[in-house]
Amino acid sequence: MPAPCLLCGADSLLALAQGELRCCSACEPRARALPAEAVGALVELDSIKPAFSIWGRGRREDSGEAARKAVCVPQQPAEIAPCAAPGLFVGDLDDVQNVARLRELNIGFVLNLCPDNLTGHYADLPSRLAKEGIKQLTWPAQDYWNFDIITEVVEKGACDFIEFGLRSAGVLVNCWGGVNRSAAVAVAFLVLRRSVPLVDAVRKTMSRRGTVLTKQSFRFLLVKAAMAAGQPLLGSAEQEATELAAGSGMSGLVASNLTTTIVKKLHNNSSSNTNNYHNNSNLSATSDRGSGTGFAAAGELPLLEWECKDPVKRHQGKGARDNAKYGYLYAATWLCVGLLFYLVLFVSNCEARAPCIQCVKYYIDQEQVDPKSISDSNSYSAIDFAEWELSRCNAQDACRYQAVLTYLRPLVGN
Repeated sequence: MPAPCLLCGADSLLALAQGELRCCSACEPRARALPAEAVGALVELDSIKPAFSIWGRGRREDSGEAARKAVCVPQQPAEIAPCAAPGLFVGDLDDVQNVARLRELNIGFVLNLCPDNLTGHYADLPSRLAKEGIKQLTWPAQDYWNFDIITEVVEKGACDFIEFGLRSAGVLVNCWGGVNRSAAVAVAFLVLRRSVPLVDAVRKTMSRRGTVLTKQSFRFLLVKAAMAAGQPLLGSAEQEATELAAGSGMSGLVASNLTTTIVKKLHNNSSSNTNNYHNNSNLSATSDRGSGTGFAAAGELPLLEWECKDPVKRHQGKGARDNAKYGYLYAATWLCVGLLFYLVLFVSNCEARAPCIQCVKYYIDQEQVDPKSISDSNSYSAIDFAEWELSRCNAQDACRYQAVLTYLRPLVGN
């Protein structure tokens, strides 16, 4: 049987001369255009052998619904790079279900890439996690060869959610089997946010999680993403030997990355309407632990900020609502009210739906508005407005509502 194409995973009929790169006829033009570094990375990734396999046939999907995990494997979920990204775990849906284990590992955030599997005995998992105070982000990702997990997940905010969570607790990235989708997102985080060479990141993940990234197309997407971001693909042999001997992540990269300021402009479009914590533009945070611009308070989660879209009126309403209190309440809900107030009720993708953290802070700090202020008619607070919108907003705005809630809850004792 032909070996798989290293670009898409289809049966390979060709082997190009440069670096023994296998590819199918459909991928041949792209393969021939690849720089030598990318070819070397793809060939090197193909040579990495997993230390073990969680599932009998590599993937959970291939092993059948009743397949059991192997017993002689390291305890899961796997902390894939304890030095480069302490607290970053990769696992499957069963690992998420073991809430006691999550608590033992201090995992306070879960990025679930397979919400379609939250049925049957997994149906109550979101409520169980919420009861334990574990924050969740459900993000539909397809386990198909033609699904662009970099564009649709990584670049739309998944890395920001991981960065967000790691400042206070562990983060578990999971999919159905903990093999392809979760590993791709976690490895992308190591490469794009911690500058871990791609091959090293995959090797370390395989040493701790076993069989991962069986989809060649996901590997190729990771190579392209690393190159586009100017991140290294191959680490030095000495560095790899030191990492493996130490049994941990890329320790030599920690000092240079812990104080790196991360400014990421994200895509504005999103097809998902799930309750995600995405952001869509001018998202900024720092990776300093414990202090620095962007933190709600010492030891708190980073506070995400973005440009105000209504700097003149500062979101104040009309008539009796043209005052600081309503400016504060509307800032937690809308970017602008005015003539758009009723329009945005029907246009869910309108940018006016997102809140404004700058003006929320302005009204509290400069106008001395009580954070516990409520509306005159229904006695709704800013937190009530933000939580309601978070439950129904489109995916790209949810991160902003979460930032508002992160800022307000300590102020009102919620």
